[in-house]
Amino acid sequence: MSETQSSSSSNSISFVLLILGIVVLANTSLDTWDLLDHKSYIDFIIFTISASFAIIVLACFGSCVSVALNNPDCMNCFTISIPIIFILTAYSLMGIIWYIDPEHSVLFYKGFWTEWAFDVPKGTSGVVFYKIGDVMIRIYSVSIITLTLCMPCIIPPFIALIRAASTPSPMTGDFKSSDFDGVL
Repeated sequence: MSETQSSSSSNSISFVLLILGIVVLANTSLDTWDLLDHKSYIDFIIFTISASFAIIVLACFGSCVSVALNNPDCMNCFTISIPIIFILTAYSLMGIIWYIDPEHSVLFYKGFWTEWAFDVPKGTSGVVFYKIGDVMIRIYSVSIITLTLCMPCIIPPFIALIRAASTPSPMTGDFKSSDFDGVL
């Protein structure tokens, strides 16, 4: 699978989770989530919906500011800081879920694979949407655990790319005469 196909499928999964989050939020009640003692689940879903829209708005704002100021560094600041803020907030909210209900939210427990996190009371409308919310939390949990396990492989090349982008290259002719002062 090529890098563009992988990125495209990742974006498709993110888009599907965003749409499912909106559907779950629209068809469930916050009071019922509280009654189920899993309000942190819907809080995480609300966060992902809000963060997705915030990222879109901030990316558009960053692009406009970057073009208006004719400064590409401004866009680089937005591009780096937005995902970091999103990831840190997602880790903290998922950490709350892992603390409250590790058996159903951490994939290393048997309950993650074999049972629902909660039983929706009979007569509650939209039972399917509560189950979809449960599955969404499990998908996000696995994604965050996978990201954590991959971080040691992702961060060093990312830092190397940032350093390479900021270091002048002899191939591009970006050197100034002051770059060679004191070399000999």
